[in-house]
Amino acid sequence: MGKGTLFRRSGDRTGLLLALLNDAEAEFHAAYTSGPPPLGPGAPASERLAAFGCALLARNTDAADLGAAVDIPATHVDLKPVQTPRPSIYLAGFAPAAMRRVARRADGWLPVVQPGAGHFDPDAIDVPMAEVRRLAAEEGRDPAQLDMILRVHPLAEAGFEDMVEASTRAAAETDVTHCFVELMKVADDVDQALDLANRVLKATR
Repeated sequence: MGKGTLFRRSGDRTGLLLALLNDAEAEFHAAYTSGPPPLGPGAPASERLAAFGCALLARNTDAADLGAAVDIPATHVDLKPVQTPRPSIYLAGFAPAAMRRVARRADGWLPVVQPGAGHFDPDAIDVPMAEVRRLAAEEGRDPAQLDMILRVHPLAEAGFEDMVEASTRAAAETDVTHCFVELMKVADDVDQALDLANRVLKATR
């Protein structure tokens, strides 16, 4: 295929590069949908999910592999930035499989409470976390290394006091080390969200 044909089909160099990248994406998709396990079908869902994550993180760009049609010096671009130690990974979920996944792979658990749905119950967090740590010990990990970050997700009917109660009681009565408050259901705009966030922060310090 001649150079003119390539550019007629792709439009310009950007279009040509996108076409080549699309081919690489198609190969990755084929490996996931019809390749051998554990990335392809046939492995348990948890193993496929782990394989998918590892394969996705391991993907690199080798400019030299784009072929003679593209005039780019041989270049290898790895994942950036490289951070040591790596960022902590927290996983959520209350289902048994989700908690097992936290115990096996994560640095901590990400539970959620919903102010406005009732009073805060410390056992709703501490009891599942104890199970996560038990499962972590079964996996040969140190249970003490796993911690919790609480997601406070107030319902639309939640009041300011409900948000403060959940945050302060979690800090005082559970093993939660940090929490964050989502305001999408209780704030109508950015200004109101910032005002609420500032008030919650002051009230919980």
